[in-house]
Amino acid sequence: MTRLRHILIMIFAVVMSMTISGGVIADLVDGKPSLDRNRDSGMFVWRTYAGTWQMRLLAGGVHQEFNGLVESEQPIDSLKRIGIERSDDVDLLDVNELMVSMHVKKNNIDGFWITIPDGSGLCLRGTGNQNAVVYLGKNATQASLPVDLTGSGACGNAVVDVVEDVALPDTQADAVTDQVNVASTRKYNPGHYIAMVPWDADDHPVMIDSIKPGVVGFHKRYHWRELEPSLGQYDFSQIQRDLDLLAGQG
Repeated sequence: MTRLRHILIMIFAVVMSMTISGGVIADLVDGKPSLDRNRDSGMFVWRTYAGTWQMRLLAGGVHQEFNGLVESEQPIDSLKRIGIERSDDVDLLDVNELMVSMHVKKNNIDGFWITIPDGSGLCLRGTGNQNAVVYLGKNATQASLPVDLTGSGACGNAVVDVVEDVALPDTQADAVTDQVNVASTRKYNPGHYIAMVPWDADDHPVMIDSIKPGVVGFHKRYHWRELEPSLGQYDFSQIQRDLDLLAGQG
């Protein structure tokens, strides 16, 4: 019986490794969670139907912050912002990449939804400072960043932490718990860019800490009133300091 039990566990592990990129991931991300704006806090992500993704940041009575990137393997078809204020930033960096910087307090909700071609891979990454926990699908399953939302290898070499509790009862009614990690060696672009929060005055420590293998550059916005403080008078010292900092890091 023990030998048979081990064989069943091995078979199950093989099946899980084969199906985690399809059905299991779909089970995690599909369906809208039941949200209480006065109680729930964090970044909630779900797929309503093929190609349409919803993301909401809830405060739940405390300050919540999320800074990250949404990367699609195919061009993003449409973007709809919900509750986005002047201090928030949800903008397309290019046709495949969305920069997200949202802050909420009290019982506020910020968010957006996007549509992408059916079958396109989708990755959610964290950048910079944030305290929001990410939850997936109708059951609000907690996930670690980066999250390969489609299980297609959209996050490159990242390992997505998805934990499944598997019970295989035998005659003694024992149970076995198995942790399944999704890993992929697929990489669909030559590198990644870190999106910086535009109003962070002292972002050099964040930039230095973000320099890791695979990062090839930064996306940072500057206020034009600081680059041209008076008509016809330009000051590009901020940009030069950033360039000097990164050049010094190799």
